[in-house]
Amino acid sequence: MSIASLNNGHLLVGGRRHQMVEFDPSQRGAPRAYPLRHPGAFVTGSSSGTLYSAAPQIGHLSRQSGTSQTTFINPFSRVPERMGDVSQAIAARDGALWIVAQHGILRLRGLPDGASVSEILMSELAPGVSTRFLDDLPSGLALLGLVEAADGAIWIGSRGRGLFCIREDVVEHHPDPNLLPLSEYSCVPLGFSDDGLLWLGSETGLGVFQKGRFQWLRTTNGLPESVVSAATEAAGHVWLAGHRGLHVFPRTQLDDVLAGRRTSVQALSLGVSDGLPSGCRLQYQPAMTRSADGQLWLATPRGLFSFDPAEVLRTLRPPPVTLDSLVANGRAISLADTAAHPVLAPGEGRVVEFNFSSLSHRSPERVTFHYRLNGPGGAVESQTAQSHVVLTHLAPGLHSFVVQARSGNGLVSDPGARIEFEVRPRFYERSLFIVAVALGGLGLVAGFVTVRVRRVRREAALAQEIRVNAERHRIAQDMHDDLGAGLVRLAWLTGRSGEGDRSAAERPTGAWPDLVAQELLRSLDETVWAVNPAKDRLDSAVNYLESWMRRFFAQTPVAVDLDLPARVPATPVSAEWRHHLFLFVKEASSNVLKHSRATQVKLELRLKDTSPELELELSDNGTGFSTELAAKPGGNGLGNLRRRATELGGTLEITSRPEAGTTVRLEVSISGRASR
Repeated sequence: MSIASLNNGHLLVGGRRHQMVEFDPSQRGAPRAYPLRHPGAFVTGSSSGTLYSAAPQIGHLSRQSGTSQTTFINPFSRVPERMGDVSQAIAARDGALWIVAQHGILRLRGLPDGASVSEILMSELAPGVSTRFLDDLPSGLALLGLVEAADGAIWIGSRGRGLFCIREDVVEHHPDPNLLPLSEYSCVPLGFSDDGLLWLGSETGLGVFQKGRFQWLRTTNGLPESVVSAATEAAGHVWLAGHRGLHVFPRTQLDDVLAGRRTSVQALSLGVSDGLPSGCRLQYQPAMTRSADGQLWLATPRGLFSFDPAEVLRTLRPPPVTLDSLVANGRAISLADTAAHPVLAPGEGRVVEFNFSSLSHRSPERVTFHYRLNGPGGAVESQTAQSHVVLTHLAPGLHSFVVQARSGNGLVSDPGARIEFEVRPRFYERSLFIVAVALGGLGLVAGFVTVRVRRVRREAALAQEIRVNAERHRIAQDMHDDLGAGLVRLAWLTGRSGEGDRSAAERPTGAWPDLVAQELLRSLDETVWAVNPAKDRLDSAVNYLESWMRRFFAQTPVAVDLDLPARVPATPVSAEWRHHLFLFVKEASSNVLKHSRATQVKLELRLKDTSPELELELSDNGTGFSTELAAKPGGNGLGNLRRRATELGGTLEITSRPEAGTTVRLEVSISGRASR
């Protein structure tokens, strides 16, 4: 079934029956029916009052003017294999009749009354009559419907090929990049809006064509269904018709979606429960029109449907919703008093049921509910078709429950029904208990930390004590070595070394107390030098060894020969390193004076150019000893030499033969740090 508006304000309806009907929508009189030889589904009327009906299957065209009726049988008899079935026929403003078939378009101009189509197509005797078959369209094209624009251009839809526009006998093709890959989808022109938008129907949604650009609204953009068979604009809203009924949304929302300011529209739907007999079909056009009084008329397979769009929008109201009761862990609480503030006892928040209801005279079975619970545990929201909802394990504290009803056509009750209630906490959920547990936990942590800190401190104190003891041991050993060497020299100087073969001329002169004082001053000087950080340089260590060797062997029969580098770099060394080096030289010198009976001692120092290493060699011309004794620990003070060499991290080599003297050689790295 199709419907068209005539210039006189009447409506023309065509269908499957052998008649087309004309009636005045402003009057309730009987409509006027025009019998047809063949059923026609597509109707149109010209500006002169001529009515046309076209049938898709057999391709006949009926014309009604006044009381006369002329039936044109198969206007495409000359090109039947190319045209196919008729899709639509419209009478243009210039008087031309446009007939669109499955694979072509026929335009008839200057049709005389009473003339048959065969005469129009075959005869050249009818002056002013012109026919044209548009054979310059793409081959294999499936055409679907046509509309006339305000400027007289004819817009034709197609299946999978976009739009075609005929303007002054020139065919323009406007392919749709969105639908080109989908060759089975339709693009049917449905009409124009007041501001020039071309509405497009399809199985994929609502299309809009403007300024050469296609834009589509689909179900992902808020459309209730994908098939759009009719579209128009009225009362500031866009009205769509499809298989499931009638849908409406504000035009401003459409503009926002087209401009990218929003992603979807909020459409309301009207179906069978709202009085609509059925949906409309995409293949029958025009399917929707607007009468002079503002009524919208919709052609459906089961008849016509008319309504006042402004009145429909005014009467559409969201269904009211009420909260009936609350059941907390089996205890029912009435919510008849809207000001009630229920209080749930401890433990009753484990299972809470909310019962609500909504009254709707239009398809109550399609009403759904949306609820939201806000509380200390966060927000919970969902939708349900049931009139109750069960929530579990509600946290103690203040909660608010809101429920909204949504009608089948998309109207939502706002703000809905709301209730606030409180869930009392169990004893272990109270703040005081939680704080006490937290403080207890903090106390345990603090106790553990305290014990741990004390243990660490004890370990640190023990480590410090070990270091102090080690340092005390080192100092004692150094004092032993230092004072021992001094006492050896004192004993020798005073003639108490146990040797009875020295002459009186070889024995030193002077008082015993003076000698003791001098030796103690030398020991003090050595101690001060060992701890002075300003002396932590290699040149300082070498200079001190030189002066000490000369002082140590002074007033003794041992001559000193020093072979030292002419220029010693000021390489930084640690106090331990230079102190151990000095004690090594001191121990070796003491052994020379005590055991060797030497008359000459030589100290050689060499610095390697390729690596930071020092070679020290101290030799004498004394009695010497057997090398087998060198392997025995403690013999002739050699154990102290080995220990000093180990602390320096160096390599010690001792060579000696009886009556051939002794040579002590030490190689040590100038690393600035001695081994401990």
